[in-house]
Amino acid sequence: MCMLIIRKRLKRNLYLCVQQDITHMAQSGLSEFNDSITVKPIYNVSEFLRSFHEESDALLFVDQYIGEESTIEKLTAIKKRLPGVKILLVVSDNTAKMEIALIIMSKIVSAILVRPFSIEQLTTNMYKLLGK
Repeated sequence: MCMLIIRKRLKRNLYLCVQQDITHMAQSGLSEFNDSITVKPIYNVSEFLRSFHEESDALLFVDQYIGEESTIEKLTAIKKRLPGVKILLVVSDNTAKMEIALIIMSKIVSAILVRPFSIEQLTTNMYKLLGK
C-alpha cells in the first residue's frame, strides 16, 4: 500500500514597515502575492522589533528610516541572528550611491528599492525574493 502525502505550502509572513506615504502603494503591489504571503503592517521600529519573531523564512519590507530612526542597525542584528530572512529595503532617492553600495556589499539586504519606485519594480523584486 502506497500513501501519497501532499504538503500544502504555508504562506510566508511579510512584515511591512515603511513610511506611511508608500504604505498604500506597497500593499497594492503586494496583493499580487496573496497566495504566497501574509502581509503584516508595522508602524514604527519598536513595534517592528516586538512583532518580528524567530521566523527564518520571513520577508521584511522595510524603509531605511522610520520617522527619524534608521533601521539598518536593527536589520543587521536580525540578519546575523536569522541569515535566511530576506529583506527588501527602501531608500530615498537622495541616499548617496556609496551608502547604497555599502549596504549591498554588507549583504544585510536581499534587494533595494530607490524612491520613487513603481509597482512593477516592487513586484519584480518580490518575484526574486520568493524564488518565482
